[in-house]
Amino acid sequence: MLVFGRDFVASGRSGVASVAAGASLVNLGDWTSRVLNPRAGGAAFAAGRLLVYGSRGVTEPGLRSYTLEVRKGFHLFDREQVWDVQTAGDLAYVRTPRALRVVDLKSGSVVSKIVPPVELLDVIVGSS
Repeated sequence: MLVFGRDFVASGRSGVASVAAGASLVNLGDWTSRVLNPRAGGAAFAAGRLLVYGSRGVTEPGLRSYTLEVRKGFHLFDREQVWDVQTAGDLAYVRTPRALRVVDLKSGSVVSKIVPPVELLDVIVGSS
């Protein structure tokens, strides 16, 4: 099981801040776990890849992939905030503050970049 999330903690003026809680892989047979990335706030599974990403700070997460055997795969957008990742087939749609990028999950290459970033729904159905 892939577990990930965010913690909400008390903060100065705004009252609440969102902090990445990390992403871990949990073996439900014996309840052991393995941390994939302690700074990740989001995760997804597609095309046989575990994907972890982060949006808190720019001190590393970006988008990382792992195999099912938990071997590191590609690492993209180092030190860039990744707000969201949606997948369809062998593609991941990666939303950052700068662009919406389409990533081929098999090769780890960016196959398209949409600037400025748009909502994924606009990409799928076309903007009106």
